[in-house]
Amino acid sequence: MKFIKGLLHKKEKEEKKEDKKKEEKVEKRNEEEDKKVEKKEEKKTEEKAAKKNVEEKKEEKKEEKKVEKNVEDKKEEKKEEVKEEIKKREPVSPSAKEIEMYDQWKYRTHLSTDKPIYRPGDKVYLRGVVLHALTHRPHKTDMDSNINTYPAELKIESASGDKIFSVLLKKATDSVIAGFWHIPKEQAGGDYKAKLTWKYQDFPVAEREFNIRSFRSPRVKTQIKFEKKGYGAGEEATATLNVKRAEGDIPVGASVTASARVDGKEVFSKDYTLNTKGDVTVKFTLPSTITTGEGTLSFRIVDGGVVESASQTIPILLQKMKVDVYPEGGYLIQNCPSRFYVEAFTKTGDPADIQAHIVQSDDEKVVGHVKTVHEGRGRATFTPLEGKSYHLKIHTPTGILNTIPLPEAKSEGIVLTSSSSTFGVNSKVEVQLYSAKSATVNVRLFKSEFELDSKPVNLKSNESQSVSLDPNGAHGVLRVLVEENGVYQAERIVFKHSGKTLNIKVKATKDSYSPGGQVTLQVQTLDENGAAISAHVGVTVTDDSVLEMVEKRKQVPRLPEMALLEDEVDHLHDCSHYFDPKEEK
Repeated sequence: MKFIKGLLHKKEKEEKKEDKKKEEKVEKRNEEEDKKVEKKEEKKTEEKAAKKNVEEKKEEKKEEKKVEKNVEDKKEEKKEEVKEEIKKREPVSPSAKEIEMYDQWKYRTHLSTDKPIYRPGDKVYLRGVVLHALTHRPHKTDMDSNINTYPAELKIESASGDKIFSVLLKKATDSVIAGFWHIPKEQAGGDYKAKLTWKYQDFPVAEREFNIRSFRSPRVKTQIKFEKKGYGAGEEATATLNVKRAEGDIPVGASVTASARVDGKEVFSKDYTLNTKGDVTVKFTLPSTITTGEGTLSFRIVDGGVVESASQTIPILLQKMKVDVYPEGGYLIQNCPSRFYVEAFTKTGDPADIQAHIVQSDDEKVVGHVKTVHEGRGRATFTPLEGKSYHLKIHTPTGILNTIPLPEAKSEGIVLTSSSSTFGVNSKVEVQLYSAKSATVNVRLFKSEFELDSKPVNLKSNESQSVSLDPNGAHGVLRVLVEENGVYQAERIVFKHSGKTLNIKVKATKDSYSPGGQVTLQVQTLDENGAAISAHVGVTVTDDSVLEMVEKRKQVPRLPEMALLEDEVDHLHDCSHYFDPKEEK
């Protein structure tokens, strides 16, 4: 009996095991079915989300197209308004308001970096200031083309034009937009370009170049300046070294060793001490025979335990030179006093100083002289005769063999000469016209594409006639055009000062700070009369010992120089010279 009970109990246990296995199989099957259902639901949800995302993107594109179309429609409306307004106007005498109405889309973004050179791992800080091309006023926030609404794209490109980095800057404040690029530590050295492009705007692309290289921040700041922009074989070269400590004081009495090498050989070496201004002036004579023209002037500065070096290429000019010639107004005219401008370059493309005779080509008669005064630029006046050709013969520096042909003088035409390269605040633009024959012309004054003044003039043969043009409040670079029978015969640009000055005073709350400390600056803005005036001020903090590593003429330009000159000139090298009233223009 016990045996039978044992068998039954065993069978019962086995049946329970089988039932449990079946239940587990059912549960597992149910779980798998549930998972399949869940996956199907997830897939459906993902498909719905993807479909919704596609629909949203389509809607976004539609909205973007609407915005673009709206912007284009408003541009066309404004253009039509401008056309109607221009038709109504009598001889042009625009106010600042009319200038802005003329073309409210004419804005320029002036882009700057905090310094010209960076190391891998540094941050490049960029700032764009949006100003009206004609009035140089900030962008209006109540305009239909409000830059606070539309984004701008900041791109970094290599020297070959490859895109390295891109970011969308979504907000401008007070006509200013800013961004930065954190340079990767592995980024290759070389020249780079930052570009700023506004979305849905016709503003021109703003650009600024900078350089990436590995360097150590110098413990003393140095600048080397040669007295002239070019020297020939056998000439005496003069250069001045200026030295300041990184903290700003002058290491008076520090020892300096100067040495010069030409064609791979040392031609000069001498010891000096810094004077109270931190200057050392060296003079040395170049070899009478120079083959390659490769020369370097080097300085070794010892200030206590600090040893620094500085060097610069000697601007040696050999045998051939590139000199561009630009007749004032566009042409030299036979039998008319004609002024022309020259621009001279070294073989590396840097400016060169020259002195040259103006020579009559058939008999080598000297009829004039020209000398460069700044950045390799100079001017001269002479009267070209009928049937004669002329060239420039460079006598300083010595050893220049090639001559520079002057443009052939035309038998007919108009000579346009400005009484000055720059005009004062309340001055009108004065120009002189000269023609070998009688002519009726129209003299027009422009700021960018906007006409400021226009005067008809009856010219008598072989007589000079002055014309006064009213800039009507415009300032900066202005363009004078002389038109005869619908054809432009002469053109030149002049510069008009605005009379408005913004003086900025910056004062630190302490004389010195410790590394890592908090710096507080007090900024005050004053007008030309010394009265306080409200202004938006951008502040850049940079190690000026790094700035001194770049030649001053090639440092990042200031905002006034960008706003007033950048659209009109090839480059802004040493452009501060033209804003200094003491400098010869």
